[in-house]
Amino acid sequence: MSQTVFNTMKDFCTLLIDDDDLIRDSLGIVFNANSQQFIAVESAEKGFDLIEKKKIDVIICDYRLPGMNGFEFFKRVSKFLPNVVKILITAYGDDEELCSLAKEIGIDAVIKKPFSPEIILNALTELLK
Repeated sequence: MSQTVFNTMKDFCTLLIDDDDLIRDSLGIVFNANSQQFIAVESAEKGFDLIEKKKIDVIICDYRLPGMNGFEFFKRVSKFLPNVVKILITAYGDDEELCSLAKEIGIDAVIKKPFSPEIILNALTELLK
């Protein structure tokens, strides 16, 4: 199944924003091993700098970040990139409340930590149908 999603995403660029080195490195290995354009940064501010310079199709962002949190980041991004696929990853918050707030902001999927790369790929498969 992951090869199918990578075929669909062959011309996409995915941005990951997470302050955890392990998450950035492990998802980078999966995406890069499948010849995907993948960029990982550790803060929302660096994410903004990047999206001003490069076309981004998918953003995966952690909720808890130094400085701006993932909700605020996605609120701002939605104003000028309404069609980008938005996935929030988090280890915090009640599922129902978090999902409700995420939907209001325009986040396409919420994935709870810990997660495997397969969970991210399954979410992308569903979102890109």
